[in-house]
Amino acid sequence: LATLSLLSLSLSFPLASAHFSITYPPDRGEAGSNEVDAPCGGLSTSDTRTPWPISGGQVEFEAGHDEANTEVLLYVGDNPTSNSDFNVVLAPLFNQIGLGTFCWNQLSVPNGTAGVKEGAKATIQIRQFGHDGGWLYNCADISFTANPPALTSKCANDSGISTE
Repeated sequence: LATLSLLSLSLSFPLASAHFSITYPPDRGEAGSNEVDAPCGGLSTSDTRTPWPISGGQVEFEAGHDEANTEVLLYVGDNPTSNSDFNVVLAPLFNQIGLGTFCWNQLSVPNGTAGVKEGAKATIQIRQFGHDGGWLYNCADISFTANPPALTSKCANDSGISTE
């Protein structure tokens, strides 16, 4: 029985650790098993915000599930406390397939989005509904700027990643 329990634990570990992380703008940190906690994987707002273009910009994440319904949302303000705060859609729900790096060169902020101006604080949320039957949440804190720094890495999807 102890062997069976150990085997069950070892088989479930890869699933528990196979979530996702936002690589650009940098996420709030490693949420681990707390990624199930809305709205930001149980992590508090970061003291360091990444400058991000007012018109929209690059978003990149590392997919840890081979398939997940994914969407990218935005909250304009200092400290989101619930999923309903994320009321601006940057990328509508789609099916991400494959493991590895997934990147958008340009996710546009819709024209007329309230509060978007130079220096405004905001949070990008990526949420995924995976094959294990639950939502996972991760956030990156940004500040809007008309003059963002040049990016040092090229935005490209890994060869095994696609969408439906």
